[in-house]
Amino acid sequence: MAVIKSFRSTNGTGIATAIALLILFGGIALTTLGCRREEQETLAASAPTSTNAITAFCSDCHAFPNPKSFDKERWQEEVEQGIRIYRQSGRTDLVIPDLASTVEFFRVDAPDEITIPMPSRVADERFIEREITWEGAVKPTSISSVRVLNEHGQRPRMLLTDMWTGALSLGEAAEGSIQITSLGEVSHPAHIEPVDFDNDPFADYLVADLGTLNPQSEKQGSVWLMQGQSSGVPRRHPLKLGLSRVADVQTMDYDSDGDLDLLVADFGLHFVGSIYLATNQGSSSGIPKFEWRVIDPRPGAIFLPTIDFDQDGRTDFVAVMTQQFESIELKRNLGNGEFETNVIFQANDPSSGTSGIELVDFDMDGDIDVLYTNGDTFDDNLAKPNHGIKWLENEGEFPFTVHDVAAMPGCYRAVSGDLDGDGDNDIAAVAYLSKYEVAKFPQDTFDGVAWFEQTEDGTFLRHSLRKNVCQAATCVLVDWDVDGDLDLLVPPSSAEHETQDSLLLFVNEK
Repeated sequence: MAVIKSFRSTNGTGIATAIALLILFGGIALTTLGCRREEQETLAASAPTSTNAITAFCSDCHAFPNPKSFDKERWQEEVEQGIRIYRQSGRTDLVIPDLASTVEFFRVDAPDEITIPMPSRVADERFIEREITWEGAVKPTSISSVRVLNEHGQRPRMLLTDMWTGALSLGEAAEGSIQITSLGEVSHPAHIEPVDFDNDPFADYLVADLGTLNPQSEKQGSVWLMQGQSSGVPRRHPLKLGLSRVADVQTMDYDSDGDLDLLVADFGLHFVGSIYLATNQGSSSGIPKFEWRVIDPRPGAIFLPTIDFDQDGRTDFVAVMTQQFESIELKRNLGNGEFETNVIFQANDPSSGTSGIELVDFDMDGDIDVLYTNGDTFDDNLAKPNHGIKWLENEGEFPFTVHDVAAMPGCYRAVSGDLDGDGDNDIAAVAYLSKYEVAKFPQDTFDGVAWFEQTEDGTFLRHSLRKNVCQAATCVLVDWDVDGDLDLLVPPSSAEHETQDSLLLFVNEK
């Protein structure tokens, strides 16, 4: 969240446990403290210096870090961070390599500075940028998720969460504005999902609440039920308190007994966090009771979209794993209380910055593919040339076939649809970078909003819709003006937590 991942981050143990573990979610940079002088002196006096020792330590629990992921100066901080987190883990089974030797090992192949190539672009003649006025008392600051409720062909209705203000909102599209109804608030919501546990006429919602923006060990994450009332103002009920940092909650009838169970991504911090299955045990006054169990003990999950992947009548789900794992995994429901893990994609660098996915039959061949983005920078605040968009093609085996669509530093969300009406899937995407990071590079280096037109030969033409301003953590394709084509709605998310008065809408005029 990513994750606003939506605020999440990547991380690892060993050298890049720091790279990925220290900033676990969407949306916060954690100040890195160097090793104390006495610790450095101890390491220098006793630690091994060989390439084998460094490699063994730094690839124990994740892919070996790519020296080119950071510039020469940065590697001192990264190595110190990795060693420190390993010590905090309580593990004693690895030999910690010499600090100075390890830093120099990575600096040999590291660039003097990170460079971002200027992308090749094609002029856009399809979309017109407009501002959509936010007609609500609490103005948006850091919108972390948007959930569209109605079908194509109607004025869009959508659920929105604001990571900074805590606001939960129902938005209804109007001409030039979005009419906002407050659904209450929680601490730091990452996701909101419609649900109906009580079968009454009033809308209910599930909310995943990080509980804190700053990564910390205190367990303040929660799963909330916002239960609809005749008064129109939902009543908030806790379904689970005291979790680490909850990034996502989804419903599924796991055991096919006719009621809704929960999947919960507890993103966590460092050494805490898990994927939970909460089995519905029945309700009292419309508030169900759940039996909770861990089905994956690792921290770092940010999204858990559900799907019957193998068409066997049982609901499966896909886990988006960040931190040191940087993987996309199918959890196949075996029907006996267990889930089988199949790796769809594994990044080759623990600092890749996985930020999200969309499940879609991208090539329209009858099976489900994955649209993948990596561009989360909340672990290190750095734009990287390997950030961008990939199409993971389902060809009937694991892992899926990887197709690079485009590089896009800070890419936080990508969505697909036929934007130009030619019968294939195109892609729209947004980036989230601080103003400070954008200012370090030449003008027009970064696309904050762009769309990628699929051509007949399967390549993609890049159309920039907004350059130099990378202030969005999510986006959605909707037919805002109900004219039969797809427009792109981009809610604001300010790294500086600046209040906004409107959302951006890119109107499809062709």
